[in-house]
Amino acid sequence: MPLNEKSARVFRLELQAARENATKDAEAFDGIIHVIEKLGILCFGKVRDLGKYESVLELVAENSPLASYVPGKWRHVH
Repeated sequence: MPLNEKSARVFRLELQAARENATKDAEAFDGIIHVIEKLGILCFGKVRDLGKYESVLELVAENSPLASYVPGKWRHVH
């Protein structure tokens, strides 16, 4: 997987900004899609439809503390 720590940090910040924009304006939701597409292209090495990125994006998401550590420790919150 070509996603190193620096890339992961950049995508996290891009997703946070896109989510914030979508929260303020529902029409800005496409910003989230654009970040997901960029991440999928980086991980897959080529342009595909969003559904094709699912498996590789799940692997990226599983590396997040939000996928395992946080829910296990703070189930009542997360």
